[in-house]
Amino acid sequence: MKCRVTKVAAFLLGVVSSVADQVSPVQKVIELLDGMKEKGEQEMQADQTQHNEQTKFCEETLRDKGRAMEEAGDKIEQLNADIAKFESSIKTFSTQLAGYSHDINTDTKDVEDANALRAQEKSDYDLTHKDYTDSINSIGLALTKLQQQSHDREQADPLLQISESAKPQEATRALAAFFAERGSACCRGTKGSWL
Repeated sequence: MKCRVTKVAAFLLGVVSSVADQVSPVQKVIELLDGMKEKGEQEMQADQTQHNEQTKFCEETLRDKGRAMEEAGDKIEQLNADIAKFESSIKTFSTQLAGYSHDINTDTKDVEDANALRAQEKSDYDLTHKDYTDSINSIGLALTKLQQQSHDREQADPLLQISESAKPQEATRALAAFFAERGSACCRGTKGSWL
């Protein structure tokens, strides 16, 4: 502002000296001062308008930034709460996952053990089945042979069919005497032996 005043004053002095011939010096100074006043008022009006615009911009910017900071603060709080919640969930899920992993390992071992037991049982069954099948086939063959030789055979006394080496001599004599007294004829004609 001082710079303008100095320039205006220098200009006025130059104008005053050139116009001194036509207008009185006081009148000239008054005209110059009026021009300066009018120009100063216009500049002051422009400065005031610019200042008002800048003040309004700053106030709006401060209000918008303040609102954005509040929203960001709320968002930060919400995100921190979410982080804490998710960390808790991670711990819970990690514990559950460890339990499920243990269950899977246990179940896998149980399945492997069951498969091994099943394989062993199948092997045992196959052997037993083969043995039974062979026995049934042998019995079938024996029955077929016996049916082909279908005629009566005389049988010895049933208790006497036991080999002599398997029983004591006294027991043999006692049994023979018993059957002799009772008559072992009732047992004749039956197939098989008593012992």
